[in-house]
This record gives sequence, C-alpha cells and structure tokens, in this order.
Amino acid sequence: MSKNNGNGRDERATNYDEMYRGQFHFSLRSGWLNDINGLWYNDGLYYMAYQTTPDSPAFSMEKCSMGLATSPDMVHWNERGVFLRPSELGSPGSGSTVVDLKNCSGLQRTDNPVFVTLYSGHTSGVCIAYSNDLGESWQSYPGNPVIPSPTFDPRDPHVFWHAATDRWVMAIYGPDNGNTSFYTSEDLKTWTFASKLMGFGFECPDIYELPVDGNGKNTKWVMMKASGKYIIGTFDGVEFKSEHAEHYDSVFGLHFYAAQSFYRDTFPDRRVVQIAWMGNWGAPFNTAPWNQCATFPAEMGLCTLSEGVRLTRKPIAEISRLYEWSKKWEPQTIAAGQNLLSGIQAQSYDLSVEIDLSRSATNAIEFWLPGKWVTYDVKNRTLMGKKLDSSGDRLKIRLLVDWSHLEVFGNEGEYYWSERLALPPGGGSDLKLAVGGNTELISMSLHKISSSWR
Repeated sequence: MSKNNGNGRDERATNYDEMYRGQFHFSLRSGWLNDINGLWYNDGLYYMAYQTTPDSPAFSMEKCSMGLATSPDMVHWNERGVFLRPSELGSPGSGSTVVDLKNCSGLQRTDNPVFVTLYSGHTSGVCIAYSNDLGESWQSYPGNPVIPSPTFDPRDPHVFWHAATDRWVMAIYGPDNGNTSFYTSEDLKTWTFASKLMGFGFECPDIYELPVDGNGKNTKWVMMKASGKYIIGTFDGVEFKSEHAEHYDSVFGLHFYAAQSFYRDTFPDRRVVQIAWMGNWGAPFNTAPWNQCATFPAEMGLCTLSEGVRLTRKPIAEISRLYEWSKKWEPQTIAAGQNLLSGIQAQSYDLSVEIDLSRSATNAIEFWLPGKWVTYDVKNRTLMGKKLDSSGDRLKIRLLVDWSHLEVFGNEGEYYWSERLALPPGGGSDLKLAVGGNTELISMSLHKISSSWR
C-alpha cells in the first residue's frame, strides 16, 4: 500500500513567488513535473495525476514517480503528494485514471467509488493501481501487469468508458512506432486487442467525442497524440476511422506535450477539458526548486471553418475566479503610434482584443508583453507566423500571460500557441498594443490575474 504523503519530496520553503514561476499555471512546490497522467472528477473535487521526479528539479527515469493534486475548481490546486513510486514493476510511466462507479473491476472495498489508474510500468507493461479512500492511499493490483510488455512498448494507456458497446476501451501508443492500438475490457483487468490505427500515434494518446458547432446530433471523435497533432473521424468502440489523411496541428509554439482530457463519465458537465505538460526543455533559465509546469485548463471544441471541421481550444471559464481587477476599452479608432495599454505593467493577466480588419489600414497588429512581440500580419493573415484567417474580417486574439508563461488563442480558439519565456517577470516596461495605421477596435479587455497560490 502506498500512502499519499509525499515522502522523498524536497520540501524547501517557497512562497510560490520565485522568478519565472507562474501564478495561475500549476507547478510543483519542488521537484520535476512532466506528463499529465490522469484527470478525473468526483464529489466536488477535480483530480490531476502527473509524472514527477519528486526530490530533484531534474528528470530521472530511475526515480520517476506519480503525484496527485486536487482542486475545487480546476484553478486552485493542492498537492496531495506522491502515490506511485518505482517498484519491481519498474518506474511508473504515463497513463490515465477512471472512476469505476459500477465496480466493474471488483476492486471496490468501501462505500467510496474506486479510482483505477492504468499506467506503464517501465519494465513490466500496463499496470493497475487503485484507491478506495478517494486517493488517500493506493494499492497495486496483484495481477499486474495486465498487459505484459517488458520493452516499455506499448505504453501510455488512455482508458475511457464506451457507452454504446458497454465496455472499457484503451487507446495505447504502439506496440510499434507510429501507430495506436485499441484494447477493450469488461473489468479493467482483462484486456483484448481490438484494432490498430496505422500511421498515427506517438506517446500519450487522448481521444474524445465532441459536437460539431455545438450540435449534439452531429458529433465526431478526435484522436490526439502527444505533440498535439490530431485527426477527426468515427469510433465504434473497436476501430477509429479517420475522415482525412492529413494530421492537423492543434498547437503551435514550443512548449506543449502529453495532453490528457478529464474522464468524461463523472465530469460535472459536458465539456471536454484538457491539460498538457508545458515543458520548457531547452529554455535557458533556472527555476529551482521547481521545474516544469502544466498548461492552463482548456475547453475543447469542434467548429466548421472554410477548410473543414477543426479542433478549437479556449481557456476554461473558471479563470474569471482569479480576476483581481479589469479594464475595458470602448470601440474606437487606434492611430499609428497610439498605445492604449500605456502605463499598464502586469505579470499575470488575460488580455482579449477584437479588431475589424475590413475598416482598418494597418499592416500589422502587435503586442509587446514586454520582452516578447506577438504579431499578427494582416496581409498574410498569420499570427506569430502561422495561418489564422479572420472570420468575416473580425480578428480575435486572446493572450494568457503568466510571468514566464505565454498562451495565445486566436478566433475563439481556432489557433493556439504555447511557449515558456526566459524573461524577467514584468520586464520593467509598459505593455503595448502597436498598429501601423488606423485600426478599428471593436473591443478590448484586460483582466489582472491574482495568484492562485494564495
């Protein structure tokens, strides 16, 4: 039995105010964080499992463990410690967690629903850990591994309940590179190979069903791999059939990996909410005693664009719970050289701008954060160098800036950029909105975000 007490963690004191630490992006008090390993909800609490090297800000496969945090709102998180550690099954790799309400697994021992985590044992295969006391303690299933694989391939199981076929489904990377396999189970313990999705997959798959343009009678399935590339199609509980050969990008920028969505059957509403590892690999700055963080939770959607149905991503509405103060601007014409953000210095904020391009004479719309320019090229219709067509000549750009964290959303989430910035917090100068000619502002709002740690 593993108690969720965090033994072995570097408990150096912190006020969560070190240079570069985000104030509304989840990071660990100390230690290394990478893949999100399970998201679920039960009885008023959201749960997030994650991969961690708990006693060091540097990753170690030999010491790789799984930690847990809980939140009442997906915004304020509380670390609950480490619940899976290296064992004879190997270091716990990536996976997912479900709430077994029907006790299909037979592992429930109390009145609480049993939480079942399926993960990759580094030297053994797919393994099970389960909790009967709402995540306070966890036990290893005696029959581990449930899918033997001493070569760590296949790995990274994403498990969900498929109501139409009345059984559990596992999407898992491998067992050969570049493909995703599907398994099915009645009890979460005995798994049967169902099909293989050829030519799509690399680590940490995520799969979910979404309505198109909000129409619940027209739904499609989305299959995503660790990089954020995705395909859209149908899934009948056995086989995923893609509607297109191309692998679409849902993410631009440098720092996004291994996203997972919340387990759907106990989630309190019909949203699909996803969180990813917002790693800063290669970024030249030291964040000790903590290292790495998570993206801000995002609501996923499908919308119809001129080129077809595409995935969207936007910050969850709960971000408004962190707004400390807000400022809004009325519709107006912005002249070249005019800066509506003059005099505003902020380290953590949510900035939204809507522009009418049909009545604007500028060649570019630029934001200074400071220390980083975010540019929309009007002629080429690109945001930070990536294509973003405006809908009916209305351009919407939303920036989540959180000390060293930058997430950019374009046109209701049709575009998404994720990046960690090696910048001093605040940058020491005003924010800036710069245009090259008369620009018609439809609306603009800036919300100063208070620390979620306090």
